[in-house]
Amino acid sequence: MSDTEMQRLPVADWREMRNEITELAEGKKLRIAGILLLLLISAATTLVLPLTIGWIVDTVTASEASVIPAVFWWQLTALVAAALIGGGVEFFGMVALGRVIDTMVADLREKFMAATLDLTETEVERVGVGDIVTRAASDTRNVSDELPAILPTLSAAIFTIVLTVIGAAAIDWRFGIAFLLAAPLYVRALRWYLPAVPPVYGALRSADSTRGERVLTTLTALPTVTAFQAGDARINDIQSATWDVARWEVRARIMQNRFFSRINLAEAVCLLLIVGCGFVLAARYGTSLGSITAASLLFLQVTGPISMLMFVMDDLQSAAASLARVVGVTKNYAAPAAAPDSTVRRTGPVVSVRDASFSYLPEHPVLNGVDLTLHTGEHLAIVGTSGSGKTTLARLIAGVREPSGGTIEASVHRSRIAYLNQEGRVFSATLRENLAFAAPDASDESLTHALSLVGGDVLLSSLPGGLDTELGEEGHRITAADVQLIALARLVLHDPAVAILDEATAEADSRNSALLDEATAKALHGRSAIVIAHRLSQARACDRIVVLERGSIVEEGTHDELLDAAGRYAELWAVYSADIQPHSKVRLG
Repeated sequence: MSDTEMQRLPVADWREMRNEITELAEGKKLRIAGILLLLLISAATTLVLPLTIGWIVDTVTASEASVIPAVFWWQLTALVAAALIGGGVEFFGMVALGRVIDTMVADLREKFMAATLDLTETEVERVGVGDIVTRAASDTRNVSDELPAILPTLSAAIFTIVLTVIGAAAIDWRFGIAFLLAAPLYVRALRWYLPAVPPVYGALRSADSTRGERVLTTLTALPTVTAFQAGDARINDIQSATWDVARWEVRARIMQNRFFSRINLAEAVCLLLIVGCGFVLAARYGTSLGSITAASLLFLQVTGPISMLMFVMDDLQSAAASLARVVGVTKNYAAPAAAPDSTVRRTGPVVSVRDASFSYLPEHPVLNGVDLTLHTGEHLAIVGTSGSGKTTLARLIAGVREPSGGTIEASVHRSRIAYLNQEGRVFSATLRENLAFAAPDASDESLTHALSLVGGDVLLSSLPGGLDTELGEEGHRITAADVQLIALARLVLHDPAVAILDEATAEADSRNSALLDEATAKALHGRSAIVIAHRLSQARACDRIVVLERGSIVEEGTHDELLDAAGRYAELWAVYSADIQPHSKVRLG
C-alpha cells in the first residue's frame, strides 16, 4: 500500500480528550482540588513582596531619615515569611500535582498499549506499522515528558495573574484598568495562535508517522530491497519523508517566533500603561509613591507568569497534538473487558463457524462457505496442502481477522482464546520473564511446573542460572525446539479455554518431533483445541479431522473414518506414511 493510500489511526477531538482526562482523574479529584488550593495559596504569597515594598516606600517617605521605623521590622518579617511559606507551599504543590499527573499519564500509556495490542491484523495492515510505532514511542513520550511539567506551571501562572490583577485593583482601581487594557493584546495573540498551531503539529506528527513507516518497512523487508536493488529508491523515499518532517518543524518554529513577538509587544504596551497611569495618578490625585511602586512591581512580577503562560501554550499545543493521537487509539480501540470463566458453556459448541468466507483481495477468495464446529474439550485437527486456507481459518477463529462473509461465534470471551503459531518468540530477558509474559503474577513454582509439564525439565537444568538465565540474542542461546517448549509452557500458564495451534511445533526436527508432540498433548489436556497439523501424526491424535482444500472443507471425521472413506485424507496419509524416513519427514504446508 502506498503512502498516499495509507490510512491512519483516528485522532481524538477535544471532547474525547476531555472525557479521557476525566476518566483518568476518577478517584483523584479531591487530591487535585487540594493541590490546586496549595498553588492558590502560593500565588497569593507572591502579592506580599510588591505590596510590602510599596508599604516600605511610603513608610520611609513619611518618616525621619535618621530613624528606623518600628513597623519596618514587621515589614521585613512579612517579606521573609511570605518567601518561606510561598516557596514551601509551591514546592509541595508542584511536586504533588506532578505525581498525580505522572500517575494519570502512566495509566494512559497502559490503556494505549492494551488498545494497541488489541488491534486486529487487518487494522495494522490498513494503517501501517509506522503510525502505530510513532504513537507508541514519540507521542506517548511527548505526553509523559511535557504534561507533568506543563500543567503545574499553567495552574501556578493562571493563579498568579488573576491575583495580581486583583492586587493592582486593590491598590487603585485605575491600575486594575491599566492591566486590563493590555489584556486584549494577549487575547489577540492567543486567538491567532491557538487555532493556527494544532493543524501544524498534527501535520508534523503525521509526517513523522510516514517517515517511520518508510524506515520500518525498508528494514523489515531489507533482503527483498537488496535483492531487487531498490535501496536507492527506498532511501529517496525516506529522504523525502524526512524533508516533510523538517518543513513542518520549521513552520512550527516560525509560528512560535511570531507568537512570541506578539507577546513581547503586549508586555511593552502594558508597562507603558502602568507607568503612565502612575504618573497621572501621582500628578492629579496625589497617589503615594509607595502605591505606584507596588503597582509597577506587581506588573514586573506578573510578566514572568504571563510570559510563562504564553510560552507554555506552545508546549501545550505540542502535547495536545500527541495526546489526541494517543486518545484516538484508547477511545476507538479500547480492549474489551475479560469475561469470567462462568461464561464458558459446558455443553454445546464452544466455537461455531457458519458459512465463513474471506479474501485478502476481492478477486482472490481464500475461504469459501466454511462450516465448522468445535465442542467443549474437543481437539480438532485441520489438514490440507499449502495454500488451502488453514492459517487464514485459524486466524479468523482466533479473532486476528474478521471474516468477509458468514459468522464466527464463540461461547467464551476472545481473551480466553489463545493463538499460537510457529513463530515462537524469546525475548532478551530472563527465562522467568519470558515465561511470566503469559502470567505476570505467577510464582516461580507455577513457572517451573508449567515448564516441567511440557517436558522442559532438561532445558531448565541445562541453563546456568535456572530461571534467572538471560535468553535472547545477547544471552544464552537455546534451540528451536526449546523455544517451542517455552511457547507451550506460556500456553499452560495463560490457561485459555480454547487453544489454536497453527503449526506451533513446525520447526521441530525428527529427533524432537515426538517430544514436542507429547508436550503439545499435555499442554492441550483439558481444554478445547484446534490444531493446524503439519504432521499427520498430530492429526491422528485429535478427536476429529477436517480436510481443507482450496478454501473449502472437503472431508470431516475421525482418522479411521477418513481412511475408510478412501478420499483426500487417505491419499495424504498414504503419501505421509510412505515417505516418512528415519532422517526426513514430509510436511503438508
